[in-house]
Amino acid sequence: MIGSSAVFGAAIGSILGGKLIQYGRRRMMLLFNFIAIVAVLMTLFLNVYSICFGRILFGICGGIFGVALPRMIEETVPA
Repeated sequence: MIGSSAVFGAAIGSILGGKLIQYGRRRMMLLFNFIAIVAVLMTLFLNVYSICFGRILFGICGGIFGVALPRMIEETVPA
């Protein structure tokens, strides 16, 4: 359950990533970096529910990074 919660969060994050990066790629990357920090801090508590919830949040952040980062690289690196 703990191991698959991050994969579940990554699937949700990749689905939501396309809609969220419309509000600004840089802004969303910074916001979800801070959310990822909070998610990692949540996994430090020795409670199965907080670990799973933290890993789901971290997976969502990873899924959004997977969508936003290639678009940012495409815009900044010359062809």
